[in-house]
Amino acid sequence: MTLRYIALLIAGLSVLTCKTWAVVDMSMEDRVDVFLKGQAEIPCIYTLKEPAKMIVWFTKLPGRDQSRRRIYYYDDQNEIIEEGSEYAGRIKVTHSHEPQNARGSAILIIDNVQLSDQREFICTVLNVSTDSGEGHTRLQIFNSPSLPVIEGMHTGISVTVEEPSKVAHCKVDNGYPRPNITWYKDRFPLQQSDDEVKTMESVTTKPNGLLTVDSELYIKVKRTDEDALFYCEVKYFVPGGVRMTESKKINITVYYPTTEVTMSVNPPDRLIKEGDTVEIRCEGNGKPQPFFDFTHNGNELSSNEEMLLLENVKRSSSGTYVCQSIDFDTNTVAEDSINITVHYLDHIVVTPEETVLDQGEDLTLTCNALSSLPTQTAWYKDGMRLVERHVLELNNASYDTAGMYMCEVTVPSLPELREQKSVQISVRVARVTTTTTQAISTKGTGLTIPPKQPRTGGGSGVIIAVIIICLLLIAILGSVLYFLYKKGKLPCGRSGKQDFTKEKASKDDIVMEMKSGKSEEAVLLQGVNGDKKSPTE
Repeated sequence: MTLRYIALLIAGLSVLTCKTWAVVDMSMEDRVDVFLKGQAEIPCIYTLKEPAKMIVWFTKLPGRDQSRRRIYYYDDQNEIIEEGSEYAGRIKVTHSHEPQNARGSAILIIDNVQLSDQREFICTVLNVSTDSGEGHTRLQIFNSPSLPVIEGMHTGISVTVEEPSKVAHCKVDNGYPRPNITWYKDRFPLQQSDDEVKTMESVTTKPNGLLTVDSELYIKVKRTDEDALFYCEVKYFVPGGVRMTESKKINITVYYPTTEVTMSVNPPDRLIKEGDTVEIRCEGNGKPQPFFDFTHNGNELSSNEEMLLLENVKRSSSGTYVCQSIDFDTNTVAEDSINITVHYLDHIVVTPEETVLDQGEDLTLTCNALSSLPTQTAWYKDGMRLVERHVLELNNASYDTAGMYMCEVTVPSLPELREQKSVQISVRVARVTTTTTQAISTKGTGLTIPPKQPRTGGGSGVIIAVIIICLLLIAILGSVLYFLYKKGKLPCGRSGKQDFTKEKASKDDIVMEMKSGKSEEAVLLQGVNGDKKSPTE
């Protein structure tokens, strides 16, 4: 350090001490705003006809220590930046002078601004006559915070709690200076109230000097709050103004007791038939849903959930179902009931079944099936519909009458309910030689098979067979008579035997008549114990 520099410094300090520096007119801003890690420019403007002979920059530490520390010195021969200070390598000063305006400037430029730079900076100017002036500027540092993060309570909040309950938490990080948080519900700011609304804030200074602000919202919830949107708004300062950002909007879970219960059936608006699967749901108007108890016609069913599943229902599943809920917090009981009808169609009963008719005979067929709904009945033959009623009249039976008849019963209001049953009708037809046959229709085809006609050439063979049978019977009868004669059971004497046999033969010649299904023939038998006849007789 040169002697000249020391002398000037002592002179400058003397001037400052004596407060004679006010002669030089100085102009400096009260505050200079700058973003963290940005570049700060602090102008020092003075009024002199000639350039200043000496310019010195000082800083004043914040807090209780108000002592000055020189960071820069300038005269017409030297420019010194204090080594070892926190500004070494980060500052520079630009000088200018306008003689026509008698105005000069010394602008302090600080690179890579830190939070520690937020302090007071002092500019001192001396003229050739050792008059001096001094100006002060405060450097203000800003850092925009992160976006606010909001989180609602993971558990529900009951309306039955009398004190305000915590509903949400909002956090904003890395701000400087301190950001401000305001809570909103449906775009209306929430005002602090001991009975309804409370907020609790905390500020944390991080090792790097930046600030974290946490805010918690407490409200006395109402049932309508379950549809409300809550969010937090953060206002923070920037150089030259204020900015604002909002968090995302959230819903909160509100718990309130169940006062009403509603039952419903799935599938809705459809008739239920046997074999269906039915869901019976029970829903309360509270939150969370309470436990439900189901009963059917007064009998308890095992289900604590809001849905009762009925699989493969029967007609016995019809009846009244009751759902009851109990809120244990308020001891409130609510219930609802619903009636269910399971429709059915029983198997068809046809009377008579598998009937054989004589030709020309009449028959009445009836078809019935028990159902819970109105039915329609129709009779079919060979795929053709005959009548649409449960009674079928068959009059004057003939070949065409024989066949397979099918009865179908349907439920118009529930087409899935449908039953069918078939019945075979056969017809017997009488022939002229007295043969009886049957006309039978092949099942399912509706094709009528006519009865086989008797063959004419086969009649003689049947007659021969009948004659042989008759001769065998005559031989047996002759053996019986001969046996009786030997035992003396018949009258003795030739004349007597002749009279007996002649009389019987003359009066009651034995006639044997045998009939077959296709022809008939009579054979006259003479008494085996009567008069002997010649072969020609």
